Amino acid sequence: MVAAVLNVSVAAGGVGCDAAKSAVGGSPVAKAGPSSRGLMNKYLGQMGDLTVLLKGVKDPAGAQAALPKALDLTGSLKALESALSSLPPQEKALLGTEYSGMLAGALKGLEGAVGPLQSNPEIAKILGPVPGKIPRFGF
Repeated sequence: MVAAVLNVSVAAGGVGCDAAKSAVGGSPVAKAGPSSRGLMNKYLGQMGDLTVLLKGVKDPAGAQAALPKALDLTGSLKALESALSSLPPQEKALLGTEYSGMLAGALKGLEGAVGPLQSNPEIAKILGPVPGKIPRFGF
């Protein structure tokens, strides 16, 4: 098995290439391109940043302090979502294969952070525009 893995690595040009050969049968295994993966990683990272920020909000003062950064993050997420949405269909499909589980987990975490904030009327009044501005990229 080690020899098969080494052969795959050599045949595919090493780590980080966009297409590799599987250890079984030598058929190509396609991966999204590095720039597409970079966009997706930034998108997921900023979703994580927004989740952490919102989970830290415990009162109206915290909501007021978090609002500028939350709006900044939602703006960045919107720009990344637009860039991801404009990718060719095949590239989006490849990203979906690689990232659908991570994206679902990130969305679930973000929704878990937003839900309690919306149930507090004082906090919801301050952060009101944020949940509606969170883009929902999908494959």
